[in-house]
Amino acid sequence: MGSLPPRAVFVTRETDFDLLLTRHATREQARFFLERRGQSLEILETQHKAFTETLEKVRAIVPPDWRHAHVSRGDLDRF
Repeated sequence: MGSLPPRAVFVTRETDFDLLLTRHATREQARFFLERRGQSLEILETQHKAFTETLEKVRAIVPPDWRHAHVSRGDLDRF
């Protein structure tokens, strides 16, 4: 009986940028919302981009023969 290869599970939560887009539907509506409060969307976009790039780098380190999954923190109880 063979065993399954190891599995890496990446659990993440939504970035502030993701949450803002969920709430306001479009990037421009989110930008308008933040600018009315004296805040900048570019900061959140930069953080989101850094998070996404880091996640991709970490996922690339996992050996190709391993199984892997990406689970949102909110869905972890159903995983």
